[in-house]
Amino acid sequence: FDSTRGYTAEAGILGPVDLASHTVTRDVGYMGEPQYRRANASWRLVQRVQERIEWEARIERGEAHVRNSQLEPALAEFEDALSCTASMEGRAVAMIGIAEVKRRFG
Repeated sequence: FDSTRGYTAEAGILGPVDLASHTVTRDVGYMGEPQYRRANASWRLVQRVQERIEWEARIERGEAHVRNSQLEPALAEFEDALSCTASMEGRAVAMIGIAEVKRRFG
């Protein structure tokens, strides 16, 4: 078992002696700067968290614009929030914000 951080192409793995050789290829999917982006799965998690943070910021800015009756900037923020998330919950909240602004436009 290779328990070290990082990736070694020829990592030794111990297994049962009585079984035939078995090779498992690993695709860790390095992307960009390896010191920050270790493996594809962890990088996807980082992307999801960043997407959520950006989405929340856009929704909060949109709601602040609505409170200040700044409808055009609010609409832009909600549309940006809609485009930056893939989750159904996030898209629904952004669409509700868009609908509220459009109702106020008349």
